[in-house]
Amino acid sequence: MKKIGKKGIFAIIAVTVLLIFWLAPVISGLTKDAMLFLGIFFWTLIMLAVNVLPMEITMLLSLGLIMATGICPFTTTFSQFSGTTVWLLIAVFGFGTAVANSGLLARLALYVMKLFPQTYNGRLLATMTAGAIISPLVPNLSAKAVIMCPIAGALGDEAGYEPRSKGQAGLFMGAYIASGMFGNTWLTGSLGVPLVLMFVDPMSWFGWLSATWLWGIIILVGMYFFLRFYYDPKDKTEKENKLSKEEKNKAINERIAALGPISRKEIITAVILVISMVLWMTEKYHGMATVTVTLLAFCALAICGLFTTMDFMTKVAWPLIIMVGAILGLTSVMSYVGINDWISAYLGPVILKFASNPYVLVTVVYLISAGLWMLFINMVTTMMVITAVFTPIAATVGINPFVPIFVAMIAAQLWVWKAQSSSLLAGLGVMGDRVDHSQTVPSAIAWFFIDFVACIASIPVWHMIGFIA
Repeated sequence: MKKIGKKGIFAIIAVTVLLIFWLAPVISGLTKDAMLFLGIFFWTLIMLAVNVLPMEITMLLSLGLIMATGICPFTTTFSQFSGTTVWLLIAVFGFGTAVANSGLLARLALYVMKLFPQTYNGRLLATMTAGAIISPLVPNLSAKAVIMCPIAGALGDEAGYEPRSKGQAGLFMGAYIASGMFGNTWLTGSLGVPLVLMFVDPMSWFGWLSATWLWGIIILVGMYFFLRFYYDPKDKTEKENKLSKEEKNKAINERIAALGPISRKEIITAVILVISMVLWMTEKYHGMATVTVTLLAFCALAICGLFTTMDFMTKVAWPLIIMVGAILGLTSVMSYVGINDWISAYLGPVILKFASNPYVLVTVVYLISAGLWMLFINMVTTMMVITAVFTPIAATVGINPFVPIFVAMIAAQLWVWKAQSSSLLAGLGVMGDRVDHSQTVPSAIAWFFIDFVACIASIPVWHMIGFIA
């Protein structure tokens, strides 16, 4: 007889919890519909924790159960699929894919790298600067890793760094962190951003940056110094000592030559990018929302042949979009059945003991989120728990939901275990045997502490922009 397995056990637990809530007496302060919803909510969390089913299927099932039990009508349950968050995500995916298709990002990164000396420190600065420049232009971390990491690997090869050496690992992590993790600084730079936008009031491109700029600077500078000293090869390779300046730029020049002369599509992309950036940053003057600007920019790129029907079918993460819309639906239903008010009334006194102090709140949310991530390796589960427990209370003490939800999203991005980051694995994949995952673990530990410091340091910024009363 075939064993049930881990997923089967969790599925049984999920159904058991569902039935307990459905059959149990109504808890004081709740309605029968609220009890039915709590059963579905915890069923969803358990199913997501170990990916018993694909996440998007689990989320759609949860919405189907809500309608089947009569908790909430279709128009309310699925209303968020027409909201700005879902359409911003679609527009950002299309925009980022079109920009990547143009080849402009790779060319831009290579030309930036030519500006730096070809030593370990120079190469690290080059990869991190180039990565930081392209970070707001593509939301998909895996796509950015595939663009940047091969260039970092080629630079390491040219310097004579051996496979699995500290030099190769340092350049790889520099490219990955600057292009990928630093992307959380920008509204259009990370797929984690839409997960935050699901639970907060609409934010402009510049509005998001006003809340994250200090976090981004601390992350970039802090991780640079860690990578600079921890992964420094110490003794320069014999090959690196003997190379002339022209020879040290050979790898970069060869890649630039392989791209050929700048194309019409790259020029068009550059023009649309500049116009988009200006419109994103000046929203308060012209009134066009970020989603509108991004959608129009995406359409313009598509008209110019940079995005095809096949791209629409294969390069837009429809499962993620469905999941985001479904999570938004769950939050709408949660409010509809009065769960938010119940949490505020019954858990409020406990959470208020530390929620009134933003430094304590950020610390608690950060540690809980990191713990949930290490336990379940699921950002969605982590953020749903934090949102359900902390955001109703935070609002009562004058803290914008952005604060606990952003902290939760950032804390749930560790890569201590191999399965924790698909984007890191994508980067390692294109690096071949140059870098092993075990070499990235020290940088993950450093990220944990530097990230925490960056969140704590951002509290005065959040106070200045009105996110903390």
